[in-house]
Amino acid sequence: MSENSNKVATMQALVMARAGGPEVLELREIARPRILADTDILVRVMAAGINPADWQSRRNGAVYGDGAIDAFTILGIDGTGVVDAVGAAIKHLQPGDAVWYVDGGYAGKFGSYAEYKVLNGHYAARMPASLDFLEAAALPTVALTAWQAVFDKADIHPGDFVLVQGGAGGLGHIAIQYLRALGARIAARRWPATARGSSATLPRGRSTASTAPGRTSRRRSSTTGGARA
Repeated sequence: MSENSNKVATMQALVMARAGGPEVLELREIARPRILADTDILVRVMAAGINPADWQSRRNGAVYGDGAIDAFTILGIDGTGVVDAVGAAIKHLQPGDAVWYVDGGYAGKFGSYAEYKVLNGHYAARMPASLDFLEAAALPTVALTAWQAVFDKADIHPGDFVLVQGGAGGLGHIAIQYLRALGARIAARRWPATARGSSATLPRGRSTASTAPGRTSRRRSSTTGGARA
């Protein structure tokens, strides 16, 4: 057996071994992950998103235990990339597919701030052809969360009147796009830019915005009556 056949495949990863600011992130060469289960896929990461959960984990110390020697975490909940290999049970994806996903980024489950990522193939889907890797990496967590709020929790229907709190924020601006596509009537609120605040109207004259912060509420349009909680 040659010496090269015993060599472990490696990759570059941005890791954290202690809590703190951006300075705690360091580039290391570590072992490349490999498929262990039939439902796994190996992805060559092309881009990774940055979510509040990522910097919160970095600041609070998302490392194993109390930070023992050689313990580290790889952040990055959201990612995009190209499928490199698939487990035997994965039928909806194949090597070469461009995918996006939400997975890992916390202690015990490496995220996507690395060259390669292994995850359950059922957590990944083919990327829309209209998006590039960078654009798509910014969407999975926020798009999924907004979808759950609009469709699963609030059960919005065409014609409903919906008040979106924080309409200029990450979740808010995605929720507004879902609602417009659905045919809902939308009002959005945001934090005031000045002491007196300001207002704006969304395109097509179907929505208005005010500056007062508060809880999210949803109401049907005046033609149907009633409240949507």
